[in-house]
Amino acid sequence: TWSIPLIRNGETAVLVFSAVNNYADWQIPSPFNNANTATITAMDQTDPVAGNNNSTINTTLEWNDHNLSVTKSASNVNPTQGSLVQFTITVAKVNGGNGVNVQVTDKLPPGFTFQSATASAGSYNSSTGIWNLGLTSYNFSSHTLTINAIANTPGTFTNTVFISHGGPDTDVSNNIASVTV
Repeated sequence: TWSIPLIRNGETAVLVFSAVNNYADWQIPSPFNNANTATITAMDQTDPVAGNNNSTINTTLEWNDHNLSVTKSASNVNPTQGSLVQFTITVAKVNGGNGVNVQVTDKLPPGFTFQSATASAGSYNSSTGIWNLGLTSYNFSSHTLTINAIANTPGTFTNTVFISHGGPDTDVSNNIASVTV
């Protein structure tokens, strides 16, 4: 509400304000058209031209295009049975704004037993293989997950990780990575 104590004939009163979109990108379609209307709702005198007592401006909100990438490595690509292998997964922001609903799926292949995981952000569920980063800040550069596993079965195994998130990604070719051990 804005109250103007006195305005004389021919005078103008101006209100300037700033607004911030407090929706996460994934909550609104893109582009999202929004109308903002200002209306005179009360006055102490009769207005002879009531038809000009409101004004509308249309604004368009658009997604922040971004590009997130994922890489994967292993501390030992030729493990012996019973040895520890550290799988390192890195999510990086190549460009753009916030990452929204960021999830990385990394289910260990058969032949490995999960021991522990350490994430620089978010949380990892070893049962589902999902590393949930949620909303990543605009200024993040990368986050890392390290999974420690024991090699149980001899053989060659490929461990693949992929990233998903809300919103457009300008390059999906870097949303999957694999390492063979």
